[in-house]
Amino acid sequence: MNLPAAGGGYLRVFPIAYTEWVFRHFENRHGKPVVVYFHPWELDPEQPRLQSKLKSRIRHYLNLRRMQPRLERLFATHTFQPMNSYMGPQNAPEQQEEENASQKLPLSAG
Repeated sequence: MNLPAAGGGYLRVFPIAYTEWVFRHFENRHGKPVVVYFHPWELDPEQPRLQSKLKSRIRHYLNLRRMQPRLERLFATHTFQPMNSYMGPQNAPEQQEEENASQKLPLSAG
């Protein structure tokens, strides 16, 4: 079963214990870092509140005050880096296509 945990609203809404468990589980199982994203507005608990339906208000405003402390906790216990430095030039899509093309063997004519 795949459950979301490391992005935007999921990072804000789910309990931090769940997020920590998902990070540890993923890192231990796959030996790779978790990809995390969030929006800059999620770090602004003082942002103006727009009139909207209850579902949208919950999705957009719940736990805004907790977002920065949550990120600080995760930064203190896990390793993070920008995606472009993780991927590096050796993992750019163009480079991978060139490497794959150079590794293909010609088909035999027989």
